[in-house]
Amino acid sequence: MLVAAAVLVAGCAHAPRDRTAAVVRSDAPIEWAPWAKASFAQAAGENRLILVNVVATWCHWCHVMEDTTYEDPEVVALLRDHFVTIRVDSDARPDVAERYRDWGWPATGVLSPAAQPVLELRGYQQPRAFAKLLRELVADRDRGRLAHREAPAPKAAAGDVALDAIRERTAARLDRFYQPDGGAWATQQRYPAPGPIEHALIRARIDGDAASAKQATTTLTSALALVDPVFGGMYQYSTDGDWKHPHFEKITAIQAGAIRNYALAYRYDGDARWLGAAKDVARFMTTIMYEPERGFATSQDADLRVPGKPPVLGAQYYAKDNAGRRALGIPRIDDNVYADLNGMMIEALCDLYAASGEREAIDIAVATAQRIMQTHGTKTGAFRHGAADTGLMYLRDQIAMGRAMLALARTPIARVPSCSRRCRTTPADSSRTPPIPTRSACSRCAASRSRRTARPRASSPRCIATSTATVARRRRTSLRPSGRCEVSAIRRPSRPRARLSATTCSGCARSRWRRST
Repeated sequence: MLVAAAVLVAGCAHAPRDRTAAVVRSDAPIEWAPWAKASFAQAAGENRLILVNVVATWCHWCHVMEDTTYEDPEVVALLRDHFVTIRVDSDARPDVAERYRDWGWPATGVLSPAAQPVLELRGYQQPRAFAKLLRELVADRDRGRLAHREAPAPKAAAGDVALDAIRERTAARLDRFYQPDGGAWATQQRYPAPGPIEHALIRARIDGDAASAKQATTTLTSALALVDPVFGGMYQYSTDGDWKHPHFEKITAIQAGAIRNYALAYRYDGDARWLGAAKDVARFMTTIMYEPERGFATSQDADLRVPGKPPVLGAQYYAKDNAGRRALGIPRIDDNVYADLNGMMIEALCDLYAASGEREAIDIAVATAQRIMQTHGTKTGAFRHGAADTGLMYLRDQIAMGRAMLALARTPIARVPSCSRRCRTTPADSSRTPPIPTRSACSRCAASRSRRTARPRASSPRCIATSTATVARRRRTSLRPSGRCEVSAIRRPSRPRARLSATTCSGCARSRWRRST
């Protein structure tokens, strides 16, 4: 227990920027402290119990518990007199979220004054029952009888197991967990889990497994009920053991998974429904949830909450058409930009481009990658979770951005030769093409141009785009280097002749070479 407490407090020493205010109402009757070293030191110094409340900004039941349980006078008095109350935004702190993930959101943890675990509670807590539990915990503390959790038994060390055996074991477990009635790898809740769906599609494609194909397509068909027909985007999940009772929050991780799954399904069997669904989800993400100067936001709330007005629950709000919704307002968006979620979206947009060939998807993916590298990247090549975070680095951010960069590298994108500084012309049909330096481009020009803009600039008045006929004419002319341009070609010709192509800029060619006598 002492080791666990030491690790817990050590995790606060290099904590990211505090975002407690983002998940605390300004008029909240409870004073919520951040997950920080000072909060745990206060509990130890004053012999106070510690209550950890892990929430998500999009979480419906987190809002309900905030408005009921944490407004109850008895609960407020008990917490104020005997506890240090800590609130954590699960999206902002992946390390704390991982610790309490098994208890869902809202998750409630109670620790001793020495930060030793006492108990964990799952989901919404009713005010009367919660107050009773708090009284019992205070009495146990006063008697010195706090019942600590038993330390979990150490896990057996992993042995050397062949990869094939692990794959077969995973497939068998997923098959047992699958619910054929309506599709889903779940029981009471119907959740469009991206991982199992992708795994089934891979088994169908590589192994020719018809049963896996049916699992994937059945689940994807049922999950279409969660796609918002007005704004686009996919709701998080459905309750009551079917796909007809959605929880209406829209989370970026779910959107990225849906785009990817539907795009992969379309490439598997060519069913136009899958491509349509992928585009509908991407439409929501690239309009409502995207800012070109920043990247993709984190989530959108399930309900519409306006200060001073009663909340409009998701079932009522999302039943309206576009005009009806906009007349009420737009549910709150958590506009924090995190590296892991943006990495997921970059990879998903690469899949959508591969399936549809629509240039906008890959343009946004490239622009987002460039932006996140600027705002979240470090000198060591790692990525911060939030742009302003310091200290801790999370593995999930590195994995997501690594997969995103790999997806971009593997995506065949039409490449446009870069021009010299004096000439910025690009082919007329590639106005949306990102500047990707090529081997035959001027290294100095390509570098400067890539830094300036994510898309090629308009034609310079000094330059005329070269036609095929002009290329042929210029190839017959004897030229010599001018020395004004550093060409980064793989091989420089043994004789000083211009090596041009139909897409090379004539103005740029003239700047590199000068006619000889």
